[in-house]
Amino acid sequence: LIYVPLPTKALAMPGRLPPEAAELGYDPEVAASVYDGLLAQLRGAGIETLDARQALRRVDTAGTVPVYRTDPRLAPGGVEALSLALADLLGGGSGEARAVAVRADRAADGERPLASPMRTKLQTHCLSQVPMPLLGQGDQPVSRSLHAARSDAQPAPQVALVGSEIAVDPALGLADRLAARSGLSVAASMVAGEDRRADAFGAISSYLSSPDFENARPEVLIWVNPVWLNLSRYGSRPLRELIALAGPHCTRPIALSETANGVRGVLGGDVGAQAALRLDSGGTALRRVEFHFTAADGEIRRRIVDRHPEQHPTSRMVLPLAGLWPEGATSVEILADTPWGARPSLTLCEEI
Repeated sequence: LIYVPLPTKALAMPGRLPPEAAELGYDPEVAASVYDGLLAQLRGAGIETLDARQALRRVDTAGTVPVYRTDPRLAPGGVEALSLALADLLGGGSGEARAVAVRADRAADGERPLASPMRTKLQTHCLSQVPMPLLGQGDQPVSRSLHAARSDAQPAPQVALVGSEIAVDPALGLADRLAARSGLSVAASMVAGEDRRADAFGAISSYLSSPDFENARPEVLIWVNPVWLNLSRYGSRPLRELIALAGPHCTRPIALSETANGVRGVLGGDVGAQAALRLDSGGTALRRVEFHFTAADGEIRRRIVDRHPEQHPTSRMVLPLAGLWPEGATSVEILADTPWGARPSLTLCEEI
């Protein structure tokens, strides 16, 4: 796993901030130290982490804008810088990301506009023309999606790239540039949404819960996440879901029986708060599932797992069991928003 916390525009381009930023209390040095402290904590926990701030700062210092002025996504210079830095980290780069500044100049007749909802919103408040984000004619994505149909002639990618559209939008071509720089096969998956303030986990949870990951895991998983998307916003539950999906923890099958509204499983008394349940619908894509847990005294507690509207739905969902009764639940009834497949299954994931 390589985690890439994408910096804010202010972190990547501090020299372009207006005077009002300082008047409002923004200090670039303090902000940079907070970002560097985040990297130190991640690396101290054994997580391979890319310093995307330094990569984008080099581009900005060289005079090339790394992030579009009127759009939250990476501009061509930023995409090139990030692909070089990742290639270096993967061992396939030539050291260019650290040795030279990246230029991403494009001839005027070789550019094409990039559709931008944010730029459209900004234009409604401006009398003059707001600059249009532009892509070079060479930025035509060719890398396949992680969720595309895979055949024997098309093996699993060596590198899986997941994240929000801020960097992983296919139109930006990050996967293609990384493949060219590293010499590795790269496939990508992103969740649409111009700023993705609500959900930092959409792309990675869709991929880890997919048959592609289960049956043909990549050698490297790169998770690109804007630093302003707080991974602890919903507590530890989303990360525990990812741990259960990625690791060898889900090994104990739980027998299911049909009910009037869904399926029911009997839970043993030794199921602890560190465990989780992995549900597989048996083939149909799931977007919303309700888990109704019953205690020994008949009390019922409900838990819900929702997919973001823009997520790629899969047949699997994971629910950590923290927060139930100290003695655990005796049974669970599961209600889905779609009909069950031929063979739905429920598995206990222990000690995640």
